[in-house]
Amino acid sequence: MKSPTQLTLATFRTLGWSVEIVEHWNAHAKIRQDFGGMFDLIAWRPCEGERSASLPEPSGGGIVGIQVTDLTHVANRCHKIACNGYAVSWLSAWGRIQVWGWGLSGRGQIKAIKPRIMVGVEESGRVEWEERRYVGE
Repeated sequence: MKSPTQLTLATFRTLGWSVEIVEHWNAHAKIRQDFGGMFDLIAWRPCEGERSASLPEPSGGGIVGIQVTDLTHVANRCHKIACNGYAVSWLSAWGRIQVWGWGLSGRGQIKAIKPRIMVGVEESGRVEWEERRYVGE
């Protein structure tokens, strides 16, 4: 089975996004460090139409910071990002935040590997989470 990172990279690329891994291994501290303490991946795609301060988000494109995990750690990753001082600033700068948790989904013997996608939105100066349906369903 592919890793959650590889599954997310493949999904974004299939949807026409450019995407890169932005976490790295810190050999001195012997830990993986996320970009800004929040993201494993950053994806971007040109916006369709014009950007305006009056629009809630760019249409069909923009930049997305993505935290990738398995299904059992989605809530932990959402909490980690919500507590990060950069999260609201990222959203205020037209960036988007998503947490993708991968795992088996389905009933009986028919199961498939699918993501649970949580989207961070700025609400009164803090990050709140909304679940989004996977576009491949």
